[in-house]
Amino acid sequence: LLKPLIWLANLLFAPIIKPLRKGADQITRRDWCLFGMMLMAVALLIGTVNLSVWLKGRYHAEEALYTVSMGFRECWEDGKFSLDEDGNSVFSSGDYTIQAEGQPYYYEDQDQMLLNTPYIWYPVNDTYARALERYSILKLSSDGVTAVLPNGTEQKISGYLYDNRDTYIFLETVYVTCGEETLRLPPLSFVKTYQGGKADIYPYGREEGYFLSYEDSLDAEFENGAGVCMSGDIMYYANGMSRLIQDSVEDLKMLGE
Repeated sequence: LLKPLIWLANLLFAPIIKPLRKGADQITRRDWCLFGMMLMAVALLIGTVNLSVWLKGRYHAEEALYTVSMGFRECWEDGKFSLDEDGNSVFSSGDYTIQAEGQPYYYEDQDQMLLNTPYIWYPVNDTYARALERYSILKLSSDGVTAVLPNGTEQKISGYLYDNRDTYIFLETVYVTCGEETLRLPPLSFVKTYQGGKADIYPYGREEGYFLSYEDSLDAEFENGAGVCMSGDIMYYANGMSRLIQDSVEDLKMLGE
């Protein structure tokens, strides 16, 4: 990055530096005009880059959205997402504003979910993982879940997503065991864990979710025999292998690369 900046600075100031070496009286109006145009071009470039970064951290959902928190469904007719100073997602609708990093949001009556933070995708049949960009969209159809990336690229995905904090989004049918109770969760359902042995569990398609307590562990099992210990962040494969699922998003390749 430093070398291109040095090259740009030399190009920018060359019309002034060169005449100054021979004498200030040799600086012509053409030199000043060229210098001014280059200065405006640099300012425009910097402004465009800053605007691009600012826009990349924002998303406006004009359609109605809802989420489930503490077991209760919350709905908004219009919602906007932005980033705070720490780079975390903030959701606002009218006068309502809340820190929303990782919280799943659904489009009303569309079988679609918006990812307002980067997620890690774990297939249950493979040991590799990929990262999904912020503001990717998940679409559910009769043949599974499709991830639509911000650049428009689409890819079928299965298994589950993890925000590397406390939220799991399941892309296929899974059975969650909490104490002596087992819940069947369809695709696009999510589980969000809290300190103190609490968890939000939302089976997609229901009007409300569950806000439950667990003492020992909170586990999910897929139909192929693979599983996830959400209270311990451990994934179990059908062949008996296991792995920790605390990979950093920054260390992974992005989906579509």
